[in-house]
Amino acid sequence: SGLADAETIRVTPSDDYAAIERAQAGDEVIIAPGTYRFRVFLSQTGTADAPIVIRAEDPADPPVWDLSGMRAEDAPGSSTRGDRGRGCWQITGAHYRISGLVVRGCSTSSGNAAGIRTIDTEGVTVRDVVFDGNEVGFSGTGEDTLVEHCEFTDNGVRSSPPQHSTYIYGGSITFRHNYIHDSAGGQNLHIRARRAVVEYNWIARASNYEADLMTGPDADQELIFRGNVLLTNPSPENSGQVFVLYDDGGGSDVRMTLRLLWNTIIVQGGGDPALVSVRNDTLAAATVELSNNVVVGTTRLVRLRDEGASNWTVTGGSNHLPSGADEAGLTGNVLGDDPGFADAAALDFRPAPGSALIGLADLGVAGAPDREYAEDET
Repeated sequence: SGLADAETIRVTPSDDYAAIERAQAGDEVIIAPGTYRFRVFLSQTGTADAPIVIRAEDPADPPVWDLSGMRAEDAPGSSTRGDRGRGCWQITGAHYRISGLVVRGCSTSSGNAAGIRTIDTEGVTVRDVVFDGNEVGFSGTGEDTLVEHCEFTDNGVRSSPPQHSTYIYGGSITFRHNYIHDSAGGQNLHIRARRAVVEYNWIARASNYEADLMTGPDADQELIFRGNVLLTNPSPENSGQVFVLYDDGGGSDVRMTLRLLWNTIIVQGGGDPALVSVRNDTLAAATVELSNNVVVGTTRLVRLRDEGASNWTVTGGSNHLPSGADEAGLTGNVLGDDPGFADAAALDFRPAPGSALIGLADLGVAGAPDREYAEDET
């Protein structure tokens, strides 16, 4: 009966936030092309069978949320909460499906406004959204969040501490089939989730190092990084590492796992940074797995703050690594300086005929990909 009563709500630039925010379970909000300059606060609850759908009327001419030139807290909007400036779109409800937007220029006086922010949500999907020039692209907490087929460009702030292209505070999230590149500050991926799956994305040129897993609400944290293409910034602010595992909360019971599986990782700019830097002096336990990856540009795979401790494990193998790479803990690798890409200069990282990559992967590794990354940056 709920589906039978579902409503289609059409929104144009002459409407305000109320038209979008009143949608209930099973409703569909269709947003016309144009520029919108108000905040949206979504607090209704959909269900898995009757989500609240919010989509562009014409995906080829998407509606643009542009708060450039104003502080988000001063923009029109229904929320009077103290954190109302933390996002152009903020979601506290459940089971939303949001697609086809452009969100840009979101800023606040505290310097951490996101294009879209989730607050203890469940089952939120964000698809085909362009996050452009926000203090944070996507941020928040929630369970079973999915962000896919989105582009993140020029998000983040060079501050102390910096803001990032994505900033996940907790819960569980999947980033899939996104183009995440050229953060204006911080990392492309800053994750404090209990479980994060980052798969089949093209990730490039963070202002700082590329990604980290840091302390969140849960003692056990896992990041699965699978089937991605990653190109580092040739001259990042922090050139010492590509990935970081670090408990910055001062706790002694935090256990972190990073699984790097079937990725193509191109380290640009030289300097031999650590592929993974592990602050195991602050962690109860750290586990790093590197299986079936292609790594170019660095021979330093894992750097430990305290190699004499017994709280770390490095496993995996069947990677293609540069000549002279430190293989400690890994087996079955092939070392060499030419993986045999089809055309690396043109960003075509498929194996050419006769490439050493063909047949190298260990197909027994758990978590094999069932999709693939985008062909190139266009």
